[in-house]
Amino acid sequence: MPSSLALLLCLFIVDTSSHSLTSRFRILIPGNLRYWNHHDDHRQALFGTPYAQGSILANVVYVHSDLCSFDAIRTSPHYPSQPRTGGGGGGGHNVVPFIMMLNRGNCTYVTKVRNAQHSGAAGVLIADTNCLCSDSACMDHRHETDRCEERDPAISDDGSGSDVTIPSFHLYKMDADPLKEELLKGNKVQVEMSWHNNYNSSTVDFSLWSIPTDVVSKEFFSDFKDVAIKLGKEFIDFTLHMYIVDGQDAGCRRNGHDSQKCGYLCTNEGRYCAPDVVDYSATSPGISGAEVVRESLRRLCIWNVYGKNSTVGNTQPWWDYITLFNDHCYTMRNFANSDCINDAMRRAGVDLERIKQCVTMSGGLDGNIPNALLDGEIRARHDQGIVFVPTATVNRVPVRSELTVANIFGAICNEYHWKIPKICHQCAGCSDIISCVTNNGHCVAVNISSIQPGNSLDDSTRF
Repeated sequence: MPSSLALLLCLFIVDTSSHSLTSRFRILIPGNLRYWNHHDDHRQALFGTPYAQGSILANVVYVHSDLCSFDAIRTSPHYPSQPRTGGGGGGGHNVVPFIMMLNRGNCTYVTKVRNAQHSGAAGVLIADTNCLCSDSACMDHRHETDRCEERDPAISDDGSGSDVTIPSFHLYKMDADPLKEELLKGNKVQVEMSWHNNYNSSTVDFSLWSIPTDVVSKEFFSDFKDVAIKLGKEFIDFTLHMYIVDGQDAGCRRNGHDSQKCGYLCTNEGRYCAPDVVDYSATSPGISGAEVVRESLRRLCIWNVYGKNSTVGNTQPWWDYITLFNDHCYTMRNFANSDCINDAMRRAGVDLERIKQCVTMSGGLDGNIPNALLDGEIRARHDQGIVFVPTATVNRVPVRSELTVANIFGAICNEYHWKIPKICHQCAGCSDIISCVTNNGHCVAVNISSIQPGNSLDDSTRF
């Protein structure tokens, strides 16, 4: 499909100044369905590229398929039928820009949307074929043999979605079915997919997924501490996430018990796992995956006590603990050393008893017992499609650049539209963000030649 024709016949109003986007879905034609989805119920995919402050206005083509293979574009019926060109190798492309509608199931969302993109679609609507169990209206109209979904689907990246550029929405069954019925009759349906900046909040959401043994996020946490405390809860809503491997999915559990296949990678009889760290110098036993899970839970508990619901400035104990742990315990020998860990917590002002209580109340790490905090991290990872560590998101949009203080500080400051922190103005364009923030907005010039390579960790004892 020629790009000029797409620009002519679809409505694109584009302003790429921000990633803080709120999406909207509307049925425009036919009139009898225009207000059917007055609740605007849809979910935007966590992959693809939404148009900032823009909209796509186009007719819908329903492909009666799950579109798990590109060949299905050619072999599946289209409603309403469309005139096609002869090119494309997949049975031809639709002549005019269109939004493709297809069914959920049997493969990942990324696979479906990629195939639709290759067919020339400008956007995709994925129709759910099952009710949410909590949706009483939908449940009242379903067949008795139809199953229902316990929770919202994760419209997430499967790890291969970097080549997908078109946007996609998931439509719930009650909103999708009337559209499909109209399209199956051969009638034209026109919809609008739109996005606009959310100017209502003066706080930016910043999330970071990491594991305690990741060297990139380790350096970032230490460097970002002063920036986080300076901006505080008034301007940053920071969420800490720990990447926990689901032992059930990894084959570390069988018949409800430890499968004995994963060695020391897991806790709770194979429920929660993490990669280990091997000491190739053979001077220590290395770090087991179970020890990584234990430190992950400890960090979640410290954050829940001192960071999650704290007021401005009270997050410092968590940041201080991370810095002290990295400075003194981030070695093969000390990573799981209770004396080193407890000393770091005391010096950071962390109440050891409160953290022990949090670990216990969440379910602990021993026996065949679920842990609520770790289960929550696994669910959140699946829902958000996190496959890469570390992953940072600002206002729920992944930051694709390198995880550095300068990049994250810039991404956060760019999201403010109402109450812009003074420090963002003072340090904008400064070559040393950390020094600028530490010096209360005074930008200190940096002599690049003074930064010498080789000042990082000793590879024999650090990782």
